[in-house]
Amino acid sequence: MRMRRIGVVAVLVVGLTAAASAPATAAVVRGGGTRWRPSVVDVDRRERVRWRAVSRTHTVRAYGGNWKFSKRIGPGQSVKRRFAKRGTYRFFCSIHGNVAGGNCTGMCGRVLV
Repeated sequence: MRMRRIGVVAVLVVGLTAAASAPATAAVVRGGGTRWRPSVVDVDRRERVRWRAVSRTHTVRAYGGNWKFSKRIGPGQSVKRRFAKRGTYRFFCSIHGNVAGGNCTGMCGRVLV
């Protein structure tokens, strides 16, 4: 009986360690209509941001030069990205937003790490 308890404890410890080391999804940005909500999220290094299309098809596209990312998501779909370095990561929907001269109008946002 004593050996069985040790085995159960070992499984629990391994499971808890694996869960603790997995990167957390720290923020969810929802794309509805022609806006990202929230448009600015603040996360710690190594945390993930998830973009979710609530309605319509949207793109999550990087701009500003410090990262490369471009994904298309349909209603109910989502995409995640982990941020390892500190900085400001700007994004927009190329369907409902526009970047000209480094300035974004329409469906734009920022991730602050």
